[in-house]
Amino acid sequence: MRRTTLRGLIEPTAVYLRGKVASSDSVISPITGQRAALIQWTLFSCGPAEAFDQLLATGLFGSALLFKIPGGLVRIPTADLEVYFAAANAIAQPVPPNLPAPFRQLATTAQAHACAARGELYYRELRLMSGRPVRLRATVSPIAGTGHYRVPADVQFTVCGDRETSVLSVDVPEMA
Repeated sequence: MRRTTLRGLIEPTAVYLRGKVASSDSVISPITGQRAALIQWTLFSCGPAEAFDQLLATGLFGSALLFKIPGGLVRIPTADLEVYFAAANAIAQPVPPNLPAPFRQLATTAQAHACAARGELYYRELRLMSGRPVRLRATVSPIAGTGHYRVPADVQFTVCGDRETSVLSVDVPEMA
């Protein structure tokens, strides 16, 4: 059973917590120029009406997220994080034929470049903003000492685990 509080946590523990995003909206989308604490992006092809959309790549912009709950501040590295937006419904937009720099390495398949040349390559982003209510299911560990050069001094916990165990659920969808 997962804990629902950080109170008394002294070792890595599975938790299910409700809180808010405490990170600032400092991540800037290379496509839309919009700011957020974390941006989930998707790159996909969209062919003729009878063809199915095909997912080509997906990922996150932002390296770590701060999560505030009563009793603590949790650092969430995004490298091993799955983010789910409830009823996500963002509008996709075509990607220019000359792919923006962050996507040149991501869309390396011949199919992605062919889709871009035909105007059939699309981009969608969902933005997680500061102050947004979220739920975290993860394994959390207390940070020994404070003031580590990579972690702000007021952070007391960090997420440890992998994509199978680290899930951030956004309660209300963000329109992109």
